[in-house]
Amino acid sequence: MPFPLDNGDKILFRPAIPFSMNYDKAGEYGDDSGFGDISFDLAYAPKTEAGRIMAFGVFAQLPTGQEGFTADQFAVGPEMLLGTLSKDRIFIFFPNHLWGVSNNSDKINGEHVVEDINRTSVQIGWVELLGNGWTIVSSPTLSYDWNTDQAEIPLNFQVSKTVVLGSRPWKFGLEANYYIEKDEKTRPDFMIGLNITPVVENKLAGLF
Repeated sequence: MPFPLDNGDKILFRPAIPFSMNYDKAGEYGDDSGFGDISFDLAYAPKTEAGRIMAFGVFAQLPTGQEGFTADQFAVGPEMLLGTLSKDRIFIFFPNHLWGVSNNSDKINGEHVVEDINRTSVQIGWVELLGNGWTIVSSPTLSYDWNTDQAEIPLNFQVSKTVVLGSRPWKFGLEANYYIEKDEKTRPDFMIGLNITPVVENKLAGLF
């Protein structure tokens, strides 16, 4: 959600509530389906020249997920967004880092069962604007866990269509990820996602 300021700069806030389903096998806590930890971006985007995108701020993760889907800790760290925008395509480079700062996991012999988060992520995005509401996207998020020395590298492809239902635009997207490098304990080889996003007016922007 963008909050425009009088000088042309913007405050950006983007929450995310993940839900995971895995039909391949049952997990320790049942069917391997549940809500994960809520995360959010809070960033400042200064006014830039036409066709340029820039923002910097913080990325945070809250321990709100269900058992088996939570890191049991609050984590926070810096983020930055750089990109270019034209009438035909968008490119973005979006790195961030998370450190665990409040670990709520159980302890054994005085040590937390779950280590403090120490993870670097980089989202590299390319969006091709095809017209008539259609887009094709490749936007993989690469990550590296410094605790386990484990990289995660997906190949990502998405296609989406924006349509107007009633008086409101809706964006429907289909996404596929194939992991060429991953943690074998936590990631499947292949993931498919369905994204449905309403385009709504930010009523809170009037407060700024």
